[in-house]
Amino acid sequence: MAMDPDRDENNEFQRLQRVNNIARAAYTEFAQRASERVENFRGIISTDELVLNIFRQTPQGKRGEFSIASAVLPISPSELRCILFDTAAWRPLWPQMVHEARSFLPSADMQRLSEGFEEGSSHFPAEFLRWSGEWSCIIKVHARLLLPTPTVPIREYSFWRYQKQIQEDIWAITDVSGDYFDVLNPEAELEYRRSPSGIIVRKMGEECCEVTWVENMEVPTLDLAQDDLFWTVVNSDLPFSARQWVSTLSQRLKQRESNSFDCDVAFDCDTDFALEHNIQQMDNDF
Repeated sequence: MAMDPDRDENNEFQRLQRVNNIARAAYTEFAQRASERVENFRGIISTDELVLNIFRQTPQGKRGEFSIASAVLPISPSELRCILFDTAAWRPLWPQMVHEARSFLPSADMQRLSEGFEEGSSHFPAEFLRWSGEWSCIIKVHARLLLPTPTVPIREYSFWRYQKQIQEDIWAITDVSGDYFDVLNPEAELEYRRSPSGIIVRKMGEECCEVTWVENMEVPTLDLAQDDLFWTVVNSDLPFSARQWVSTLSQRLKQRESNSFDCDVAFDCDTDFALEHNIQQMDNDF
């Protein structure tokens, strides 16, 4: 029996629309938080008020860790964006925070969205086509972060990272927990979840950029006595605050400017970019 082509297209549209809506909602929530807290970005970042609020309230037994930090860094926007999508560069730059980070290719649906659709080549609604192709450099990340305590030494996260160019010299890199996109098991529960968060990068000359770093995580509340030596570390956002990520990166970049910097990170990669490196990494693994 022949398949109905219209039905196939409807099924494809439903899948793509679901993925696109989640990506838009995560970007919108992250961008709104950044623009509300950082005056420089107010009026620059346009967000879509029609996107549904699909992200849940923090459930019982868990708590949210939210922080924002901004800084001007001595690195070009293209180099920084390359680093943020090259998971092999993370451990050398954040050695006390990143235990391991690996990246994987996007799903077929997310890859299709990033490629976009030529005008007149699809029967999908115009509103959908307007947003398709907005996302680029999509990767799935599995990261293990280090806590400076023997009580809970590792936090494991699985999330999607993707990029949207807001203006000519401004980019938004969005992160969101991978289980939001899990069609086969939408109720999958992760112990640690990366809620909508990310980094806004703005060009400030040829060799500098301004970053606004938004951390937003959902973690378990651990039952430790308040006089426990590690209580403050485990039940606070101090180890992985936005300020910690930005200040550590700033220090490493300043060290790079000196002759004493010794770090096996390639900073001169193209920005379309780390995906090629990631593909090679996966080929080597398998």
